[in-house]
Amino acid sequence: MNFKRAAALIAAVLLIFMALLALILAILGAPFEVLAALLFCLVLIPVIAYAMILAARVFGKKKQE
Repeated sequence: MNFKRAAALIAAVLLIFMALLALILAILGAPFEVLAALLFCLVLIPVIAYAMILAARVFGKKKQE
């Protein structure tokens, strides 16, 4: 298993775990601040990952033409 596939699998499992945790905490009656922080991370982590990948493509090595 190469590094990209392993990283994608770990990220997917992490996001699924956080979504299930948010659902369980909402059912159990967790404070709003905890749920808001968890939902914020559910959105922010993929956005930051996408921005890092995009920056690596833009600022990475350029092929000589």
